[in-house]
Amino acid sequence: MQSALHITAKVLPGNRIEVQLPSGSEGQEVDIFIVLPIANLPTNHQDQVADLNEMAKDPDIQNELAAVLSAEALTRIRNRPRVNPLEFSLPDSTDLIREDRDR
Repeated sequence: MQSALHITAKVLPGNRIEVQLPSGSEGQEVDIFIVLPIANLPTNHQDQVADLNEMAKDPDIQNELAAVLSAEALTRIRNRPRVNPLEFSLPDSTDLIREDRDR
């Protein structure tokens, strides 16, 4: 399955949206990001977005954000379920290395 999808949705009555994901994703945890068009934001929010965009140009803030995102990515990688190749009748990597070495 893809690691990211870009879906454009129309806001339904009651300020709701509906997203349909590919089969096989039931029960999985996903992150959802909602991006509203800046023109639709109230004026004070537009000013806040402009301020955030200006702050994002600061190298110190970029470095801090990169560090946070890297730490989060490492945590997700470390928390991935481990797979034992023997459970799938696949050779163990140690055996493959020995076979390669003995050639």
